[in-house]
Amino acid sequence: MTQQVEEYCFNRDFVPKVLFQASQIATIKQLIELQYGVSILPRITIDENADSCIRYVRFEGTAPSRDIVMAVGKDRYLSPAAECFASTIRNEYQRQAG
Repeated sequence: MTQQVEEYCFNRDFVPKVLFQASQIATIKQLIELQYGVSILPRITIDENADSCIRYVRFEGTAPSRDIVMAVGKDRYLSPAAECFASTIRNEYQRQAG
């Protein structure tokens, strides 16, 4: 995610001043709550119901995006449910890609 954030910033003529990096979301949120800085987090980490002093600010315009994959063992049998899930994901991706 670091490379993606850097590219997003550089493409907008902004160079982030990174003093510390962490990979654990809980650690990052604790540091923000303790007023040790700001961070860019995946949207999925937002907990709107939490009693937190973190304010989440969405990007304006085109927000960064990320490609994801479904990973399974090479020789692993996929159940009909797993095959259906994979098919649904592929179909939705193709629909959105237009």
